[in-house]
Amino acid sequence: ALIDTATEIEDFQSIGVQCREVLIQLGNQIYDPVMAGEEDQPQESNFKKKAELFIQYHLPGSENKDYRHMIKKLTETVWDFANKITHSQSSTFYDVSSCVSLCISLVTTYENTKQKAFDLLVLSVKLKAPPSGILF
Repeated sequence: ALIDTATEIEDFQSIGVQCREVLIQLGNQIYDPVMAGEEDQPQESNFKKKAELFIQYHLPGSENKDYRHMIKKLTETVWDFANKITHSQSSTFYDVSSCVSLCISLVTTYENTKQKAFDLLVLSVKLKAPPSGILF
C-alpha cells in the first residue's frame, strides 16, 4: 500500500508490515556472521538481535557508550512501533506516516554508523595503526 493512498486500517497495517520488512532487510544488510563470535547465529528475520550484534561489534568501548545507548533505544522503539502498526485496529495516517519516517531515520542511523566504522578503518590504514574503538 502506498502511504499517499492509504485510507483503510488494512492499508495502514500493510504499511506496518512493509516497515517491518524494511527493518528485517536492514538487519540482513548490516549483519555479518563474524559479529556473533561464539554465540549462536540469529534467525534470518531477527532484526533486533542482528542490530544488537552490529552495535556491539562496531561501537565498542566507553567512548561509544552514549551512541550505543541511543541507537539501541531507537532500534527497539522503531521495531516495536512497526509491529504495533501492523496489528493495530486504530492506527491513523499520522501514526503510519510517523512509522515510515522513523524507519527512514533508523536506516540512516545505521548507514552513518557503518560509514563511521569504514572511515576509521581507512584512517587507521593511512596511519598504519589499528583502528581505535571500531572492530573489523
